[in-house]
Amino acid sequence: MKKLIIISLVLFSFAIAVNAQDQTVQEPIMFNYGQIPFGKSIDEVLTLLQGAIVTGGDDVSIDTIGEYEGLLEYFAVGIYSRWGFESYLNSKLVKKYSVTYEAWANIKWINIYFFKEFGVDSGYVLFLVKKVLKAPAGSYENVFKGMKTTITKTVKIEPTVFQVKYQRTIDLYEPAYMGIWKTKYSKVFLLVHNDLWTSGDPELLYVDNKGWDKYLRSCNAYELEKKRKEEEEGKGVGESF
Repeated sequence: MKKLIIISLVLFSFAIAVNAQDQTVQEPIMFNYGQIPFGKSIDEVLTLLQGAIVTGGDDVSIDTIGEYEGLLEYFAVGIYSRWGFESYLNSKLVKKYSVTYEAWANIKWINIYFFKEFGVDSGYVLFLVKKVLKAPAGSYENVFKGMKTTITKTVKIEPTVFQVKYQRTIDLYEPAYMGIWKTKYSKVFLLVHNDLWTSGDPELLYVDNKGWDKYLRSCNAYELEKKRKEEEEGKGVGESF
């Protein structure tokens, strides 16, 4: 009996050690194409980010969209702006988290965006991802070309490519390239701009088509309800006429 107890304790200790080792080597998800958990809740996604630093929840800015010429038209009325400079999503419907992980070789940070449907008793789900990469050595033209080749092999469709301007400051613009891959389920945007004599940090946007459509409908419903309430407030004040 003592021998059986000793064997059981050894096996139990071994199982704990293996489990601890598994938890140690687990790395947070990098939100690569085909592996993004679109439609999943905040809690479900955060469980995939163990070991990473996750911050935010209230800031819903997405400055990239306002910085690249021509990019805004692909996001329609779901993007708001402060005097034409800052770009952000509907703060009543969206939560944003920023993710960093020191062991990522090529990623500086990732922003993940969740939205909830207006007027529906449901939680927030993932529908948009922005990934900022570390700028490799080389010109922005060559970096864009190399990344475009790699992405096209994965997505298996050719992108639409535009040469655009990147707004560095209010009155300073840099040349840039924008590539767009449109699939049945998502859109992928690659954005690379010039930074003096080399490439700036490449940026990737991954948009869930189904989630974005629902977000736009929710924005429209929210704005209609806001308008109705404001008109009712006006009627109430008007009674003092």
